[in-house]
Amino acid sequence: MIYIFDDEAGKETLHVRDDLYKYLVKVRRYVEGDEISIRSREDVKTLHSYRVVDVEPRSLELSLI
Repeated sequence: MIYIFDDEAGKETLHVRDDLYKYLVKVRRYVEGDEISIRSREDVKTLHSYRVVDVEPRSLELSLI
């Protein structure tokens, strides 16, 4: 299983850009409405679930479930 880490995991909304955006949208093919689990590097044991709210050409907006 592959874990996705983000320093801002746990916040109400996340804006994903650059390499992580390319991985999630172009490789994993996430679209609006899909759920993504993300962990914070500080608290590895907690798994945060996010829903894809908006997919733009260079960024991805996620909302905490």
